[in-house]
Amino acid sequence: MPVSKKRMRVLEDLFRLDYPRLYPERAQALRSLVLPFSPETTMKAGLRHLRFVTPMGPLLAFADSAGLCGLYFEDQKDCPSSGQSNADDADPILRQTRDQILDYFAGRLGAFSVPLSPAVTPFQQRVRDALLKVPAAHTTTYGALARSIDSPRGFRAVAQALARNPIIIIVPCHRVLASDGSLGGFSAGLARKPALLAHEVQHWPRTES
Repeated sequence: MPVSKKRMRVLEDLFRLDYPRLYPERAQALRSLVLPFSPETTMKAGLRHLRFVTPMGPLLAFADSAGLCGLYFEDQKDCPSSGQSNADDADPILRQTRDQILDYFAGRLGAFSVPLSPAVTPFQQRVRDALLKVPAAHTTTYGALARSIDSPRGFRAVAQALARNPIIIIVPCHRVLASDGSLGGFSAGLARKPALLAHEVQHWPRTES
């Protein structure tokens, strides 16, 4: 759910009032709300974009010179406008992203090698790094992910960070379920979450030891 301007001001005031030093764990969770990936934080100078079509709908990719900054289904509510970036179908990072995503949907590629350069907080970075270890056709839970980054009570903060995941599919938030096995949320549309999981199970079935 988007953070209102009023709530944003309150959160920013907390950080100015020494809140991080007094309540470090709570501050980390709040910071993931104060600094979401958004058009204001990502439409920096030199950003380029590429639109391409997949079996689950059009995707919009954003990149800077360091790597992929964002990958969104075009109908996502949090998809940034492409109006402040330059269309570039020759950009090597964007072309690599498109080619690897299309190979993923064709069942030829289950792991990605696109360089990533999202605008994230340190907490979101830790969540992302842990999530990237979950392979195709496997799942984890919000609680397990929180424990893996040494934040056992931080499952809600983990869920908030995943809700603001700027790089869909490649950073596989669709592989994270609720503790009871239900789907939980998915910023790209809940119907796509089981479809992505089914696609992965079909092409990269798990081998039980």
